[in-house]
Amino acid sequence: MDDPSEYVDFLAKYKEWITIKRLGIRPGTKPEEVVFHLAGIRNVAEQRSYKILGMDVEKLNTIAQKLASGKAKKYAGLSDLAKEMSSPAFKSEISQVAGSATLQKFAEIYVLNKAMNSIGLDTAITQEYMSKAYPELKLKIPKGLGRKKKE
Repeated sequence: MDDPSEYVDFLAKYKEWITIKRLGIRPGTKPEEVVFHLAGIRNVAEQRSYKILGMDVEKLNTIAQKLASGKAKKYAGLSDLAKEMSSPAFKSEISQVAGSATLQKFAEIYVLNKAMNSIGLDTAITQEYMSKAYPELKLKIPKGLGRKKKE
């Protein structure tokens, strides 16, 4: 097999977090393969960003699930999400979880994205969506997250 002539590389080392993503680009590499790889990098970086800022992602996920619960799927539920996110009760809850006024907007962005995903709206190109559009692109399950061994 010939050596790649170009690469898409992502390397991050911050405290205990280390991630390396590399795609060697050969003459036969399709654009959708590059986009699939970039979507994975984006997801890893975005998810880690909230944790690095010190946000309690589990609590934000709970708020997002509660927000999306009972809403219509797709665009029909979007106005209900916006209305509920404008409420004083939501603002109060998100403020407590964010921990500071500076982080409140980031917490709102996180919750909005997760709630939209829950009602079937993607806010970015994801590897999951790419896999559906291009069945030859497969998600790789990290070691340890696969099937449980039979005893």
